[in-house]
Amino acid sequence: MKKVLPKNLASLLLTILILFLIIQNPLPIAKVLYKLAPIARAEEIIRYFEEEAIMDAVETVNKSVVEIIVSQETKTENLTISQEKGKATGIIISKEGLILTNKHVLNKGNAYKIIVNDKTVFGAEIDVKSPINDLALLKIDAKGLMPAKLGDSKALKLGQTVLAIGYAKGEFSKTVTRGVVSGLTRAFVAGDNGKWEQLTDLIQTDAMINNGSSGGPLINIKGEVIGITTAMDESARAINFALPIHRAKPMIEFYQKTGRYEPAWLGVYYVPVNDELKNQLNLPYNYGAYLTNDEDNKYNGILPNSPAESAGLQKDDLILEINGIKIDENNPLADIIQKYQANTLISLRIYRNGIQLSKNVTLGKWPEELDPLKP
Repeated sequence: MKKVLPKNLASLLLTILILFLIIQNPLPIAKVLYKLAPIARAEEIIRYFEEEAIMDAVETVNKSVVEIIVSQETKTENLTISQEKGKATGIIISKEGLILTNKHVLNKGNAYKIIVNDKTVFGAEIDVKSPINDLALLKIDAKGLMPAKLGDSKALKLGQTVLAIGYAKGEFSKTVTRGVVSGLTRAFVAGDNGKWEQLTDLIQTDAMINNGSSGGPLINIKGEVIGITTAMDESARAINFALPIHRAKPMIEFYQKTGRYEPAWLGVYYVPVNDELKNQLNLPYNYGAYLTNDEDNKYNGILPNSPAESAGLQKDDLILEINGIKIDENNPLADIIQKYQANTLISLRIYRNGIQLSKNVTLGKWPEELDPLKP
């Protein structure tokens, strides 16, 4: 059933709009709106302000969207030949020239140029590639840039309006597409250049993402970046994915504080426990991280030579807490581990064979060989 606004609210909204329009002096618009029925007027007002909010959001964020040109350099005796390999999108996140984008677009080459809003071209260096997520940080030597505001992707709701901005097909600059949040915490296998990666905790949206748009921002109507576009399902229409911005924040914060990023590594395979898995496995808890075999049944929940192995963790252990933080849908194990750097000592609360145990683990540095998109 279609919901309608109460008449008193409709009248209030109408009055506010008409006063605003009179101040601005677009009287023809006011006259048209006033002739409409009260409910129709209220709905027209809502649409008007939503359109204004969307246009303002795009105008604001566009100043922070950059084009990335990826090239492969070949050196000969006398010169260096540069061949363009692709284009992508990025978003400025600091006034000093820090740019967030996808990691997979940077694996195509070894030379990068950035074109900012005023068409100035900068050479760029890769400062960080995350081994955990399809994310990377580029740095350009620039000052006074307009950084985008990062929003709260954990607060997203199904049906919420979102906008994607990117360099579609590397040709159509700052293409804006509109859609809604179609799903949350999605998983998808994405590939590029012959390498494949299992992406998890994704935002699904019907806002179109095109080749060349990878690494661009997914924003809300307040102009806040809530995701980084990363993949599209080419076998279906209107199924596109973005990494939620909260997955990038630990990397950004550590880098800005220390100038480096060495993500911590525990070395376990797990599935998050919910009510369904609790009943299926006859567990006493409906939360936590249950250690189990990997997809290929190569490892029994624990990777060899890992911090988890050194600490004596076992298959079928249920990790309930890390440093007192409960592991649940709001705080997945991977997100908690991301908050720490390598060589940090953490405390685990574990359920094993009917009893609870405490284990101290010194987190290791993420092994490069485990990065699925490592060149």
